[in-house]
Amino acid sequence: IGDNDNGRILVLHDYAAQEYRDHRHILAVGAAWLGLDGLMSDLSGQSADVIWLLGTNSIKPEELSKPSLAAGLYNSNGYALAKTDNSSLLLRCGMINPMSGGGHNHCDQLSFEFHDRGQDLIVDPGALIYSADSALRNRYRSTWAHNTLQLADLEQQVFTPRELFAMQDQAAAKVDAWEIEGTRVRFRGHHTAYSAAGWKVSREVLYEGSEGTIYVCDSVQSLGPAQKQEFCGRLHFAADIELRQTAPAVFLLRAGTLDWVLQFGEALLVGQTEGLVSPGYGIFLPASVLEYRFTTAVDRDASFSLTRVKE
Repeated sequence: IGDNDNGRILVLHDYAAQEYRDHRHILAVGAAWLGLDGLMSDLSGQSADVIWLLGTNSIKPEELSKPSLAAGLYNSNGYALAKTDNSSLLLRCGMINPMSGGGHNHCDQLSFEFHDRGQDLIVDPGALIYSADSALRNRYRSTWAHNTLQLADLEQQVFTPRELFAMQDQAAAKVDAWEIEGTRVRFRGHHTAYSAAGWKVSREVLYEGSEGTIYVCDSVQSLGPAQKQEFCGRLHFAADIELRQTAPAVFLLRAGTLDWVLQFGEALLVGQTEGLVSPGYGIFLPASVLEYRFTTAVDRDASFSLTRVKE
C-alpha cells in the first residue's frame, strides 16, 4: 500500500530471500523483549533478529486458539482489515496527513486488496521505482494504478509530475460503516475527490470470510446538474493469476490448481489490459488488469463479486 520500497535500516539476515510484506521478525523481537510468549502463534524462522538484537532466543511459539475472524478499523491511519485463516481483505480509506507532505502516498482511496487460500489475487501494484523513471513513478502512484473508481482522467489527489514525493489530499475519504457479524464484515466509505466535477463516489464491500467471497458495489452520486461522464473501475491482479473470460461479464481466475469466479453486474463494459506489479523495489512483473466502464449523467451503481470455486 503506497510506496513499498523495501526500506530497512539494517538487514540482519537473509536479505536476498526476504519477503518484504512479512513483518514477523519485528513482532518476534517485540515479543521476546516484552516477554509476551503468546504474541504470535507462528514465529518459525524469525529467531535470527531476536538473537542478534537481544542476545538470546526467548521466543516460545505456541499454538493459540485463534478467533474465526480478526478484523480492525484503523481510522487514524486510514485502513481497515478483515482476516480469517484462509482469506483476507485490506481496504484503504482515510485522509493524507498534511504534516507528512504526502510523499509516500498514492491515489488509492477506496482501493482494496484481496487474498484467498494463500494466494494473492487482487493487489496493489506497488511503487515500482522512484526518480530513475519519473513517468513510471507517477503512473503507479496515480488513480489508474489502483483498485478504485476513476472519473474520466481526473486524479483523486493533487500532485505534480515534477514533485515525485509530494501529494495533497483532496479526496477527503471517510468510513461510513464498519460492521462485523460472525465471519461477515461490511464496509462502506466515500470520497469527494471529484466534487468539482459534480460527483461523489462511494463503495460498499461485503466480505464473507468463511467462504472466501467478496461483493463490491460502487456508486456515484450527482451533486447537482451534471453532464454525462465516463467512470472506469480497475482491478489489478497478482502476477501469477491467469485470467480467462467465460461469458460477457464473467471471468475465471486461476492460480495453480485453484479457481475463482469474478462476475460483473449488467450493463458494464468490461475489458482486459496489461499492467505491472512490483513485489519489491525495482522489480516489475507483467500482470493482468480488468477495467469496467459505464457512462452516466445521474446516480448510478456498478457491482461485481469474486467467489471461491470449491475444490
